Amino acid sequence: MTDRRPHFVVQSRQVEPFWLPEDDGITETQLLVDHISAGSEDLILNRLVLRAGCRTAGGTIRSCDVAYYVLSGRGHLLLDRDPPTLGSSRLFALEPDTAVFLPAGTYHRLRSSPDLDLVLLTIWPRRPPPAEEPRIYQARRAAWGGATLRLKPESQ
Repeated sequence: MTDRRPHFVVQSRQVEPFWLPEDDGITETQLLVDHISAGSEDLILNRLVLRAGCRTAGGTIRSCDVAYYVLSGRGHLLLDRDPPTLGSSRLFALEPDTAVFLPAGTYHRLRSSPDLDLVLLTIWPRRPPPAEEPRIYQARRAAWGGATLRLKPESQ
């Protein structure tokens, strides 16, 4: 059986970043590969930048495992039960070339170092159901007319 989907190649520097207006650019994402941009039903690849000295709100993806791969910067990953309970947290240092596997249902939150942005790839094996999709993904599609990837004008 031959897969008839076309290949897809993009450089992250060509892709417009997106952030939630209410977050003041604390977390910037570039959705590089998904079902809309690349026709991938089996993989989502996202580049995330967490500005220096910031942290994510934290959350849980129940429907699938997620992996992180740190490209640059430093920070920490907090893992906990869902809902978080006093004294149950574990903190892990993040630095370049660190790989993280989060089984479905793991509560997690990221924090960047005070002086460096934390840049990482998030890898999902499939698209989560709408109720579990990160708010920033929904906001991107709404702001960009259904698109998940937009090239910078100088890249077109």
